[in-house]
Amino acid sequence: MAAIPASRVWLATAMSFNTILLVVTLPLLISALVLGHFSLVPVLGPMVLATLGQQVKRLTSWMNFRVEAGPDVVRIRHGLTELSTMSVPLHRIQAVEVSQPAMWRGLGWWRINVNVAGVHRESDAAEESIIPVGTHEEVFAILAAMGPTWSLPEVGEGMYGEGPSGVFVAAPERARRLDPLSWKRIGYAATPSVLLSRGGWLGRSVQIVPHARVQSLGLDQGMIERRLRLANVHLHSTNGSVTPVVRHLDVDAATRLLNEEAARARDARHAEAGEPAADPLGPKAPADASGALSSLGEGTEGPRMDGWS
Repeated sequence: MAAIPASRVWLATAMSFNTILLVVTLPLLISALVLGHFSLVPVLGPMVLATLGQQVKRLTSWMNFRVEAGPDVVRIRHGLTELSTMSVPLHRIQAVEVSQPAMWRGLGWWRINVNVAGVHRESDAAEESIIPVGTHEEVFAILAAMGPTWSLPEVGEGMYGEGPSGVFVAAPERARRLDPLSWKRIGYAATPSVLLSRGGWLGRSVQIVPHARVQSLGLDQGMIERRLRLANVHLHSTNGSVTPVVRHLDVDAATRLLNEEAARARDARHAEAGEPAADPLGPKAPADASGALSSLGEGTEGPRMDGWS
């Protein structure tokens, strides 16, 4: 379905923060050795070696990267010095993130990361990327092969849109005090199958979580957020590189999202199991957002919904 050319791997590896760090620290290390400033070597040496090692690992891991989609599984092969394979059963994908580092924006490249509940790996070198650097067309082709669950029109809007556009609910303008550059991008959308959360300005991302895969929900609020009447909604997933969260919503909108997503998750799990929908009068988060959050300190998690019974 998609194969990453070697030239793209080289360029994508070069266009990273690690490369900038190497460009700065490597000349400093060489200068310290030449000029006899050996006191700097214990600081600069490990930094250069660690950064260089990460770049080499990324380069060798991304080489020969190929993605193939079958009816029920995505198969990934990659590696330069050692070929690694990974099979990702589609029904075990818990969350997806489509992200674009700032340096890739001009080239239109994106990355797809996933959280998978139990994945068969033939090598420990397997990563959590469905594709580490792909074009817009490749990303959408892979998402389409993963099935209609992933709501392609809404994903595209999450990748490029901002403000209250289409089905997206946006953060209020006062969120700009905490996110002066990216506040217009912050928002979420709920489709019949998934919840999407978008964010980022220079580096953009959209996170996608099927309602049936939401393990629990949490609401939290820091000290400054409490003063601004903002709150964050966390969608707890399996361990992985994707951490779904909708940040800096109005507290009323955040509590409404918590309640509605809890109901959607319960109904989706019952529907998946072929059971009747849950009682709509089941447990919900407090309807009074200010009361639910008034006692929270900085970084404290508020109402949490666990176990969709």
